Amino acid sequence: PYVRPRKTAGFVGQVAAPNAKWTHDRRLRERDWGDLDNMPYKEYVKGYPENAARKQTDPLYWAPVGGGESIAQVSNRFRDFLVMLQRECEAKNVLVSVHGEFMWVARLVLEYMSDETWLRLKRDASQNIPNGAVLHYTRINPETQEQARSMHWVSQTNTWTRNENGLIVPQEESGLWQYFEKPHYTNEQLLAMDD
Repeated sequence: PYVRPRKTAGFVGQVAAPNAKWTHDRRLRERDWGDLDNMPYKEYVKGYPENAARKQTDPLYWAPVGGGESIAQVSNRFRDFLVMLQRECEAKNVLVSVHGEFMWVARLVLEYMSDETWLRLKRDASQNIPNGAVLHYTRINPETQEQARSMHWVSQTNTWTRNENGLIVPQEESGLWQYFEKPHYTNEQLLAMDD
């Protein structure tokens, strides 16, 4: 529902899906930052030192003061959106245009990340999701072109170019597909995990 993702959807749609039908879905709005939405960071740290400390030690479950949402809470909205997609768009290709932090929520859910994996990747500068990035998820095996029952591959494109019509479009994907699957653990593996 925000202006920048709407404009991005329109630009991408002109090239990738010229006959697309778009809808707004409030479940895809950016995280609610509560009272911190327009507060300078220094003022926040001074006024809410305990909340600021929790943000550093537990960023996945930390919620901003004044009714803000944690990443974990936003992931529940995204899961609800995915249920709707499965029900209404099963045989369709879907483009979703959102802000960067919501893309991290999508990664958390779609790639079945553990809390530890999400935190490690979020802190890794090489995993940055810059403005204008495109995450492409598919259930088509990029090597064999066989279709899996669910999505298992992701590719990220961060660079843009102009096409022959002068439209700004994402450059060809790097071809660096990453495979992921839902982890399953034995009893022994669970017991061996660090506290």
